[in-house]
Amino acid sequence: MESLPKISYTFTFIGILLLLGLSNITLFQLLNHPEFFYNNLMVKLRKETVNSKINKENYNKLCDLLVEEKLYKKSDLKIGDLSDALGESARNISILINTFYKGNFYDFINFYRIEEAKSLLKNGDEEMTILTILYESGFNSKSVFNSVFKKTVGQTPSNYRKNYISTMYG
Repeated sequence: MESLPKISYTFTFIGILLLLGLSNITLFQLLNHPEFFYNNLMVKLRKETVNSKINKENYNKLCDLLVEEKLYKKSDLKIGDLSDALGESARNISILINTFYKGNFYDFINFYRIEEAKSLLKNGDEEMTILTILYESGFNSKSVFNSVFKKTVGQTPSNYRKNYISTMYG
């Protein structure tokens, strides 16, 4: 009967050693191969898909369409509108803009709107107000127009007009 507690302690001791060994092996494997343990948590890198529609030619078509149709003047223009006009998916239009313009859809459209506004400001027609120009350019908010214009051009629309007129007629 005395041997029964000794056997019990022996098996307990062996069990503890086996658990320690197993936990050490598991820890070693985790440190050397973490992907085995949290594969579902790893950040998956976006696979670059080869898309024959993402090329400079289609980007140029998009730009030409914007200029010829003056689509940027539409104040509620959405990427879906460009998608419909070009017959491409909105995703492809977005990828074209991100790839070749190196900016997002709104930055891309605002570039054309600011160029239009600069052209209207330069025409010298003092009767055309800044408010009229911002609406003609496709903006629908004076504060957005002013902040985008200043960020892009480096001065306010009214200063731009004054500086241009003073260099032309001054």
